[in-house]
Amino acid sequence: MSRFRVVGRFILGSFIFLILAGLSGWLTLVAITRTGDVLVPEVVGHNLSTAVKILQEQRLYCTIEDEINHAEIPKGFVIEQKPAPGELRKRYASIKLIISKGPERFSMPNLCGIGVRQARIEIERLSLGEVTEIKLKHPTAGLGDIISHIPGPGEVIFPDSPVKLLISLGTYDSILKMPDLLGENIGNARRIIESHYNPKIEFISSQTYESGIVISQIPLPGEPLYNDTNIILTVTSSIREDHKEYSTFTYNVPPGILEKEMKVILENNLEKNVVWTGSVKPSEQVQLFIPRSEGLSTLKVFLDNSEVHSEPW
Repeated sequence: MSRFRVVGRFILGSFIFLILAGLSGWLTLVAITRTGDVLVPEVVGHNLSTAVKILQEQRLYCTIEDEINHAEIPKGFVIEQKPAPGELRKRYASIKLIISKGPERFSMPNLCGIGVRQARIEIERLSLGEVTEIKLKHPTAGLGDIISHIPGPGEVIFPDSPVKLLISLGTYDSILKMPDLLGENIGNARRIIESHYNPKIEFISSQTYESGIVISQIPLPGEPLYNDTNIILTVTSSIREDHKEYSTFTYNVPPGILEKEMKVILENNLEKNVVWTGSVKPSEQVQLFIPRSEGLSTLKVFLDNSEVHSEPW
């Protein structure tokens, strides 16, 4: 009999608790309704338009307190709200929202030409993601230099963006073919080959060709050129062949914008000989092998027919 009493008391107590809880909720609702207070809903994780709609349904307004970058929450979504969800606020109160601007974005710096160690430091500083390295030989890039990268310079990137680096294993011997320079003016011939090679120029007097024309070349046209290939060009000169001693003459073309026609003349009291003619670029360095005269001679340089330099030779 006592067991039934215990069970009865438990059921009665539970019933009374439910009644009291319901009554408490009803009284709270009445109090809220009478005082005009509303519960603040949760809007974190919603986009701004949805958050505004949810708040308006509770007769609440919102203001944007700040917009900040966030690595995970997309742009335009609510990151934080003040006050927190569940708090009581008067109707038409303003809820402060912090909105995401999305992940931080910035421009990829130019890493081309720098060493791989410096590139890795820069990538770590920017908090970029996984780095993939591709290594190969290159005609000009030094060992360990960055040839190119993805994303490229100036492209918009985010933190943790993956990066691919193309890294040089050093230069390789490029195989080119000797161009046909026969009949070319020495100035044009030098322009064709001196970007890769420094040719040796030998002068020979000629009554058939004008001065400064290539009449012989080693290697022959079409033969392979390597990094250690010696190129010898034989160029006509109006100077007599009996000169045996040659010296190097160097002239630095003044800076400027336009190319000029350069003429080098060797003259004495008896004769005047054109040693070399050709087009030259601003700031270009011209080197010529010129025979020494037995008597007193003067070497003169002309640019566009104006004398710009002279010296005893």
